[in-house]
Amino acid sequence: MRLLLVAVGLISFLLARSLPAQATDARPTEFLIAAECAVVGDNFDLRPGAGTSSPSHVIYRGQTATDSPPPDVAANRIRFTVDAEAGEYYFFAYIRAPDSGSDSYWLRINAGEWFAWSRDLTTTNFAWKVISGPPLPLTGGINTIDFAYRESNISLAKLAVNAAGVIPLPEEGLSTVECKTLPSAVQMGGAASQSEKLPEPDTTGESNLPVEPSPEAHATAVATEALSGKVASEVIPGLRNEFWLEAECATVGASFARSKGGAAPESAYVTYRGTPSMSEAPADAANRVRFVIEQAIAGEYQLYARVKAPDGDSDSFWVRINEGAWIKWASGLRTPTFAWKAVAAGTCSLTEGTNTIDFAYREPNAQLDKLHLQVGGARPIGSGSPSVVNCN
Repeated sequence: MRLLLVAVGLISFLLARSLPAQATDARPTEFLIAAECAVVGDNFDLRPGAGTSSPSHVIYRGQTATDSPPPDVAANRIRFTVDAEAGEYYFFAYIRAPDSGSDSYWLRINAGEWFAWSRDLTTTNFAWKVISGPPLPLTGGINTIDFAYRESNISLAKLAVNAAGVIPLPEEGLSTVECKTLPSAVQMGGAASQSEKLPEPDTTGESNLPVEPSPEAHATAVATEALSGKVASEVIPGLRNEFWLEAECATVGASFARSKGGAAPESAYVTYRGTPSMSEAPADAANRVRFVIEQAIAGEYQLYARVKAPDGDSDSFWVRINEGAWIKWASGLRTPTFAWKAVAAGTCSLTEGTNTIDFAYREPNAQLDKLHLQVGGARPIGSGSPSVVNCN
């Protein structure tokens, strides 16, 4: 009997040794993310690269918040997202901080307490800087890293995160990094609104980040959920939950001019070149641009406008929905080139059927190119989708 038990034990041991080890769902422990691939708040500007001296980067040019973090809204921060193995991590940022008045950020991990990063950042050229202090913990799975402005004129190009504590090479700061689309529940802190999944963890040592989607692919990948749990495929027949609208195809008042510009290569834009109306919206249809949305489902829509607002005297509009109260849109518009900006509060309520959105002038020379509305939508990229619904 003893010999039989020994034989059975030996066979079990040999079988266990011969069976292949079960695969594990190990997540990455090293990340390199371009700031342009993060969720960039409206109070920051995206700047293109300039050859080998300057990569694409994000810069803030407003008031400072050195004593305490700015208001905790998406417009005031840059949010990076990583799907990481649980552990302690080191953080490095590829930045340009030209002087002692432009060399700090507020940081936080996973919406925790903000802390000031303000030591040893000054650099006249882009360089890797370690986020001072001990390594910081990340949980297993999705994590967020937020940068909020603290001082003006500091530029952020890339974020590197790794468990080994190895500072990236200078050429990694200048390298091109492909963008990965993550669920907007993570990016924006709201309800899940993207159907695409994260890529499988990379085990080959090579990046498996997908190429940044085209505007058309981006538009179809973002939120598909409508109100009350209805998805896009369940929307009432004949009604829509997404709209692309061209300004030149709206009802353009006589006070506005239609112009063709190189920065909006596929379409015209509208602009006003008269005297401002700062304290109240101007009266009369001649002073507004009216967009008509037809066959809409009732619900809360994300509203973005593609605008160019070159300076502080040309960066505001008056906006109203369905002839309601006028809203002053005067924050987060400034951009030297055409860019998508969240309009006012970022959302608007539409009723079922036909709705109107009016833009009236507030300051001259602000340029309006397109609108995008979608239930649970995300910020568009590039020039947007060609699927415009208000042009013949």
